[in-house]
Amino acid sequence: MYCLFNLNKFCLSSALIVILLFPIIFQPSFGIRPQYVYDNANLINSKYKDLIEKYLRNIDAQTSAEVVIFTIPNFIGHGIKKDNQEIQDRDTLANYIFNEVTLDGIKGIGKKGKDNGVLVLYSLERDAGGGSMRIEMGRGLEGNITDGTAGAILDSYLVPARQDFEATKNPDVLSEALLTTVIAIGEKIGYNNQDQIYQEYEPREGEGGWDVIIMMLVFLVIIAVIFYLARRRRFGSRGLGGSDLGGSGFGWGGLLGGLGWAGGGGSYSGGYGGGGGFSGGGGSSGGGGAGR
Repeated sequence: MYCLFNLNKFCLSSALIVILLFPIIFQPSFGIRPQYVYDNANLINSKYKDLIEKYLRNIDAQTSAEVVIFTIPNFIGHGIKKDNQEIQDRDTLANYIFNEVTLDGIKGIGKKGKDNGVLVLYSLERDAGGGSMRIEMGRGLEGNITDGTAGAILDSYLVPARQDFEATKNPDVLSEALLTTVIAIGEKIGYNNQDQIYQEYEPREGEGGWDVIIMMLVFLVIIAVIFYLARRRRFGSRGLGGSDLGGSGFGWGGLLGGLGWAGGGGSYSGGYGGGGGFSGGGGSSGGGGAGR
């Protein structure tokens, strides 16, 4: 009787432990999408597709942000329709895919309430306006990746790759550019990648051009100082005023103007299509991002 009591006590304790540990042992990977790369154009080779999938899954696991790659062969014939009409405009299509298209049972890219999704759309052929790519941003990440930043990322990687591809028809250049693009996006989102395999693809320091600009400014300042000292030696001591540098066309306005600092930013044409996109646990985009 005593042994039976101890056995029942042991079974009860074991069952209690299993019940307590069940949520930990069988905890679902919340927020991890079944798939992040939808290569409908079949342009990404298997090596890069695996690297991109792994990288995007890690971004989701660490930051909860969802970055999705979606490629199509052409803006005509892809079959994605709104109001029974195929969407053949790049910006409208990107926004509609982001908000309304169900991907593996999930509608909307990004977590509901956080709107922390990113869509990278790429077409092998250009639309009627000459565009073939777009980064569509969720509202919650527009502070991390502004329209100008999204455009700069495209200009750094996918735009040159598109030129190479159109000249050589080698899809590998696009595969690598898509990987480098998502790595750049991950860095802006705040993903801290420790995987050695991605180091060779990581954007190098200074690719944004700031180091070059700073060096040019330093060089021009040195030239301006030398010019000023030479004028002082020739004409006598005068203040660093209007007739010295400004009147000679070497004023700060002229220097910065010559570097293209006279204002202006990246172009952005923001077609808005689709709408909500909150159903099904997904995030939404209000049309932020950039296209090329």
